[in-house]
Amino acid sequence: MNRSIKFVPFCVLATILPAPCPARANRIIFQCGTSFAVDLKTNTVNNQPATINATAIDWHSTPGPADDTGVIYYHIDRTTGILTENFTYHLPNGSTQSDDPTTYRCTVGSARPKISRFRR
Repeated sequence: MNRSIKFVPFCVLATILPAPCPARANRIIFQCGTSFAVDLKTNTVNNQPATINATAIDWHSTPGPADDTGVIYYHIDRTTGILTENFTYHLPNGSTQSDDPTTYRCTVGSARPKISRFRR
């Protein structure tokens, strides 16, 4: 009887204490027509360096070389869930040309946590 009285407050505290400290995912998956894995711990998107803050995520990628090369600039507005993509071409003659920005609506989900499996 005496043990059950002490056990009940412990259960209540064990339930209440974690509540004010929600778990924060280290990795967020944005679905914007294609998937982008944002790693908040390493500040990368699909393993590319990125600038990440509370309202935006910015990064760029460089496609493989061809007759012309370019850079794709990405911007995700974290408040609206809109991805803006802009491609700038660097032509062999030294000039540059940019396309009109394209926007996509993104959905967000956390990546599945890796769970260590017990091995016998």
